[in-house]
Amino acid sequence: MSPRRHLGGRALATRAVTTRATGPGLTPGGPALDGSARDGSARGGSAQVVEQARRRTEVAASMVVVVIGSLALIAALGVVLPVAGVVAATVLGLAAVLVAARSEPVALAVWSMPLLLSVQRLGGEDASLSMSDALLFVLFWVVALLGPRPLSPVLRSLMWLTVVYQAATILTVLVNPYPSNLIEWFHTWLLTAAAILVGWAAGVRGYATKALTLLILTTAAISVLTLAAVAQMVAQGGLGAVVEVYLDWPWAMHKNVIGTLLAFTAIVVYARPPWLHWPRWATTPMFWLLSAGMAASQSRQAIISVVVAVVLIALRQSSMARRSKAIVVPVFAAMVGVMLMVVAQFSEANAFNSVYQRMDWYAQSTDVWLMNPWFGMGNRWWYTGLLNEEFQPPQAILEVLSTTGIFGMIGFVIMLGGFMVVLWYRLPPEYGTLAVAVVLARVVQGQLDQFWVTVQVSMPLLIAGICVGAYDWAARSARPSDASPDEQPETAPSSQPALVTR
Repeated sequence: MSPRRHLGGRALATRAVTTRATGPGLTPGGPALDGSARDGSARGGSAQVVEQARRRTEVAASMVVVVIGSLALIAALGVVLPVAGVVAATVLGLAAVLVAARSEPVALAVWSMPLLLSVQRLGGEDASLSMSDALLFVLFWVVALLGPRPLSPVLRSLMWLTVVYQAATILTVLVNPYPSNLIEWFHTWLLTAAAILVGWAAGVRGYATKALTLLILTTAAISVLTLAAVAQMVAQGGLGAVVEVYLDWPWAMHKNVIGTLLAFTAIVVYARPPWLHWPRWATTPMFWLLSAGMAASQSRQAIISVVVAVVLIALRQSSMARRSKAIVVPVFAAMVGVMLMVVAQFSEANAFNSVYQRMDWYAQSTDVWLMNPWFGMGNRWWYTGLLNEEFQPPQAILEVLSTTGIFGMIGFVIMLGGFMVVLWYRLPPEYGTLAVAVVLARVVQGQLDQFWVTVQVSMPLLIAGICVGAYDWAARSARPSDASPDEQPETAPSSQPALVTR
């Protein structure tokens, strides 16, 4: 194997930046420019700076318009007739596919990021298909048929891990033959493999910054709405009137959906990888805005997952040491707050609060699993009416065991554990730390609530896919001869400051 293949992301990104800083045919040790050349270079450099500033402004304005337009579209689909909502979504999806096929297919995935966070049900509240799932299905085929090639080795490893889980869980589909079992089997593959592939395609085409920025801005809007809802409660009845937050606009969301979505983007802005290109003065207030909304949602699983992710990031990235010290106090306060909430519920006489209810569900879920310990009772057994229990187990291990049995549990551990091992060891820290942090956050959340829940599974894997794609883009930009002509971007993301030549 060529030594060039062993170059890390830091070296690859630095090579690409060196080329951009010195210009074609120039090297840091090259000949000095004469006076006229320097003047022309200065004028050209000024014009280039102005042009780049104009393009950044246009992109920022476009992102704001996309976020606002997406929220308005989702809200509109939620109030029209169910059939009209499905028809509208289908027409818009087909139109977008046709436009994407004539230009840049991956651009469709990038600008659809706000819609990928929607849990709005298409066809009414009783429908089982969310907008996020429907759009992810469309984007998967767009990327699979029209997206970039070849697939990188890291991406292929992640995709094979999803195959391992699907192979392990096909047994429960054969043992428990009912329609929703087979449908959910395909659905879980969509939430894992499709999310990773779509995220990777956005990153490898050089759109990682835009994609993550759209996710951050969308969740920032959700955070503002959550804080506004809490402020309204306080205004009406004081602090004692504050209860769990449920948003009805732009789509219906309960506290755990709100909290987990905010948690993932809070992790992104805290990690602030260099290729995100967000300055500290922007990421710091954004982190606290997202954290405030998460705390207002009172989602314990979200708070704990962010604490774990922040500790992981602070321990691995030495450049974050200064910031990690500043966050020790609020992190400790968040953990204490969660513990006090749990202790308060244990001390209540109410046997039906969330803590005691979960204890009952744990016992009942275990009983369901023991009915068929090796293969489980099938995906979505709680909707079949075959059992007395009709609830989705609120804990990942019990959910997987009761649905897919021991064989499925083995596949589940291999898949999630394999994700984190691949992302940790095969990506440089500038890319892999964030990817591992969001996946680990979902694993932590799943220990306290349901795991297989639409966007709460697809979003962290989407972000992980973007991280892998961003690394592959940097690698391909550093060695253009290894990339096909249509995959060579104009510039490359940098994990190091640009090398300035004098």
